[in-house]
Amino acid sequence: MRERPSPLAHPLLLLLAAGFLLPVVCMVLSSLKPPGQAESEFWPNQVHWQNYTEVLGSADYPRYLANSIVLSLLTVAGSVCSGTVVAYGFARLRWPGRDAVFFVLIATMLLPFHVTMLPRFQLFAWLGLYDTWWPLVLPSWLAAEAFHVFLLRQFFLTIPEELSEAARMDGAGEWTILTRIVVPLSWPALATVALFQ
Repeated sequence: MRERPSPLAHPLLLLLAAGFLLPVVCMVLSSLKPPGQAESEFWPNQVHWQNYTEVLGSADYPRYLANSIVLSLLTVAGSVCSGTVVAYGFARLRWPGRDAVFFVLIATMLLPFHVTMLPRFQLFAWLGLYDTWWPLVLPSWLAAEAFHVFLLRQFFLTIPEELSEAARMDGAGEWTILTRIVVPLSWPALATVALFQ
């Protein structure tokens, strides 16, 4: 039988949650105050909705939101799709130099983004992709995230090889095995990669 929580547990948790929500409440209340009253009092004397109309009217927020959604969907789809194919190649296919290439891929995780930022910028500028969406989307479609490949490869290694062998005996190729067997069994890992992206 489970032990009953202390009678003080719920009130303390509610107090802690209120403490975490307090900065958000202060931010919302400050956004409703006139400009001169922002730091003076906790509650606004009068609700000043003009702050929101000025901000929303001064910029093209629907376009910014659409850009963010499209870029997010494209990069998540790219990371999941390309990472899946590359990880399957490292996990299930045998080819010369596989382990050495995987080691080099994992070693790239040691490089901070700041080290590769300037060479990436120069590469995309040289390719004529400066001031476009391509530098934001293209790396995710080229399995540029070594951690995603590593995570998916490790998950693919846990799927029994007997399932792939049975599919091969029935005439399935590697692409069919990947799309019909491995991917449906890998939804938890794919969701994790999507969330990390």
